[in-house]
Amino acid sequence: MWSALFWKRRALCLTVLALSLFGVVALPTVSDSRDYMLHTCPGGDYHQFETSSFDGWLECRRACMADPQCRAMTVTWGGLQAENAVCRLKNRACNLMANPLGNTFVRDEYAFAVHGRGRPGGDFHHFDLWSGDVFSSYMACRDACQSDSRCLAFSYIEPGYPGGGVCWLKDVVNDPVQGQGRYSGLIYERVVTGGGSLPEDPPPPPEEEASPLAEWMENVNLPGMDFHALAVSTDDPELCQLFCRETDGCAAWTYARPGVVDEYGWCYLKHSVPEPVADFNTISGVIP
Repeated sequence: MWSALFWKRRALCLTVLALSLFGVVALPTVSDSRDYMLHTCPGGDYHQFETSSFDGWLECRRACMADPQCRAMTVTWGGLQAENAVCRLKNRACNLMANPLGNTFVRDEYAFAVHGRGRPGGDFHHFDLWSGDVFSSYMACRDACQSDSRCLAFSYIEPGYPGGGVCWLKDVVNDPVQGQGRYSGLIYERVVTGGGSLPEDPPPPPEEEASPLAEWMENVNLPGMDFHALAVSTDDPELCQLFCRETDGCAAWTYARPGVVDEYGWCYLKHSVPEPVADFNTISGVIP
């Protein structure tokens, strides 16, 4: 008899298909946040936990909003790494990437700017700025801050208010204050909420961009060493590759095309890399 977890994982795959087709999910309104649906953001985690409520996505968002050091969070669907959705809270830079296995949100303070909030002091440069509308103007101010490695924070004052139409770049993060016509934000990878700069990691060596197909082995099976198997509702081996990348301990994978096991494609995750054998019904890959 099939286990409840099996059916939950199969439902997950069908959900992934539905989300990929429609691309829109209704969410409750949460202030100071920006949603990136069907995106994950590997790296930058300081805490993770398995959610316990029916709506793991909302539970994870609330946990981030309640924690002053949380700048972003990613939730991955239940049935992948755990029975329920897994929440990862982040306070350092992460790499936002399209991925049908989860959702991410970033607070407005790190993605846009917060209206009605200024950060006085700490300025090292300012300049007149008006880009035709308020949104374009404070985003141009953010871009200027982002492009200067000294800049940790910025404030923009809307025209029509004292000192309006000016962008202020800051290398010190002071406590925010309320103020009409003011917009302020922080640079995600440089600042921890409450002030202070993050130590910058050395840049990785440049890598040649490669298609995901470069990591695939067509018509190759990696038999054995499976620790997990799940059905995939679309004939898409890239989903199997993503499952492996997002699952702790997965070293390799094999995808069996629809019609081999049943009407679905099947993804087999492996804890080690078996010896490859020729098989025209499968595609396999190794996680570097």
